[in-house]
Amino acid sequence: MLNRIAISRRRMSYKSLYAVFLFVSIVSCKQQHTASTSEKPEDNRFTTAILTTPGAFDEPMEMSFAGRNRILIAERKGTLKSVDLTTNSVRVIASLPVNTKYTSKDGKVSEAEEGLMGVAVHPAFESNHWIYLYYADTADAKHVLARYELHEDSLYLSSRKIVLEVPLSARFVAILVAEWSLTMKEICFLP
Repeated sequence: MLNRIAISRRRMSYKSLYAVFLFVSIVSCKQQHTASTSEKPEDNRFTTAILTTPGAFDEPMEMSFAGRNRILIAERKGTLKSVDLTTNSVRVIASLPVNTKYTSKDGKVSEAEEGLMGVAVHPAFESNHWIYLYYADTADAKHVLARYELHEDSLYLSSRKIVLEVPLSARFVAILVAEWSLTMKEICFLP
C-alpha cells in the first residue's frame, strides 16, 4: 500500500512538474507588442549597399554568402554568378541547363517561373567547398536539389551529387501555374 502511495505521489509530482513547465513555456513565448506591426522601422537601422551596376543580374532568384567577401547569386535562366564584395566585380561561375518553360496539356509552351531557383552554401564551406543548387530538370518534370564543389570561382560539374528529386505531376504543375503562379523553394541549413 505504501509503495502505491509513493508511486502515485511520484506520478503526481511529474504531472505537476509538466504543468509548471507547460505554463512557463506558454508565458515565456507570449510576444510583447510595444509598437504596431504596421509601423515602419527607423531608417537608421539599415544601410544601403549597391553591389554592382544595374543590369549585372538577369532574374536573380536567390543569394547566399560564401565567406565574408563573396555572394553567390542564382539566376532563373541557369546562370550562377559570384560577387566579390571587396571589388564589387561580378563573375559568371557556371551556366547550367535548366528548364524555364511550361507545356500545358494542350501543348502550348509558355515561360514558367522555374529554372535555377536556389543556391545555398554549406555551413562548413571553408573546409568542404560544398554548395547546393535547386533547379528544374530539363529532361523530366521534376525539381532537383544537387550538391556541387566550388573552388574559388570554379564549379566542378563532375562533383554533382543529387540529394533530392521532386517529381512534378502535370496536374500539380497546372495547379501551380493556374492558381499560384509561383515556384516555391528555399534552401536552408538548420542548426
